[in-house]
Amino acid sequence: MKMIDKKLLAYVLKAFSVFIIWYVAYNFVMQPYGFDSWMNRAVANGGHWLVGLFGYNTCLEGTSICVNIISTVHISAGCNGFEIFSIFAGFIVIFEGKWWHKILYIAIGVAFLYACNVLRVAMLAIDHYEDLNVFQFNHKYTYLIIMYVMVVVLWLVWISKFSKRYVKA
Repeated sequence: MKMIDKKLLAYVLKAFSVFIIWYVAYNFVMQPYGFDSWMNRAVANGGHWLVGLFGYNTCLEGTSICVNIISTVHISAGCNGFEIFSIFAGFIVIFEGKWWHKILYIAIGVAFLYACNVLRVAMLAIDHYEDLNVFQFNHKYTYLIIMYVMVVVLWLVWISKFSKRYVKA
């Protein structure tokens, strides 16, 4: 087997292992103990607070953000950001680098992505209140693309600054 084939196989096996660990942890530990509900509330609270900072009259009904008494967005498992956090962290785990760097970078990256997601939710609430067509487009395309670009930027920073393979000694 060529060296590149061995490295590729090692990455594929690491990725598969990380996916299996994530799948088991999520489905058999996190989800049954209400992790999604906790994340939904955290994102809804943050989005509600941020919309208020933008000068709108807001209220929170469960995990739904209301603007001027109109229910605008409801945070569910697909909106709480956990999937994008997992994709980001999974890549960092399987890529080369020191473990303590990985742990610190994942924590900082997830915090950054959480803040971006709260901003995304707040902007969606405002979009929904101001113009439903803008909301639908931004929900489906704009903010989703921005979130994934943020993940790619974080990955590129990891590769260029912290990965053993690319960091100059």
